[in-house]
Amino acid sequence: DKNVWFVRLNFDYAELGKLQITAELMDKALDCQLLASTQAVSALAHPHLDNLRSKLAKQGLQVGDLNLKRADDSHQAFYQSHAIINIKV
Repeated sequence: DKNVWFVRLNFDYAELGKLQITAELMDKALDCQLLASTQAVSALAHPHLDNLRSKLAKQGLQVGDLNLKRADDSHQAFYQSHAIINIKV
């Protein structure tokens, strides 16, 4: 029987916009989806994706999906209202 962990992090970059990271971990297999509320946040995050993948792999994780997409406002609002921890940067 395998355990599956789900983590959702919400980052608020003030005027730039918001970034939400959703991760699913089963054993050492990790899938992540990054949702940017604006093009500015997407441009901020995009150059770091390869480095993030590399650092996660160095920790022994098998990184599958690591996608960065633009999120619509309704998606952001739903998860913002259901978040346990919100990080304002």
